[in-house]
Amino acid sequence: MQKSSIFFVYLIIMLLIIDGILCEPPSETTLFRDITLYASVFKDREVILECEKDMKDFYYKWLKSRGAYDFVKEIVSYGKEDGFVIRYKFNKLLKGNVKVRKIGYHNFEKIINLL
Repeated sequence: MQKSSIFFVYLIIMLLIIDGILCEPPSETTLFRDITLYASVFKDREVILECEKDMKDFYYKWLKSRGAYDFVKEIVSYGKEDGFVIRYKFNKLLKGNVKVRKIGYHNFEKIINLL
């Protein structure tokens, strides 16, 4: 009689979810792109932008026209995905791992280190 072994392989994809408001001014679009690049390339995270349903096209066009959509996998409505969340500071309804008012040079290193 042979013993059979069962192996389970779990593929865990860590998501980085960024609040859509944080890609708009006064946030720095280049730093937004740098955060998505770092998360995708060095941390193997899929980057998802979260926003209101009716704003998806706006954010797609905004990021695409500024060269900041390269590492964003998808744009989804709020609350559809779970993962590490960078949230707009004044959004009281939704939780976030990091809450910031804007993405700027003053907090860029902090955000990168928390990823």
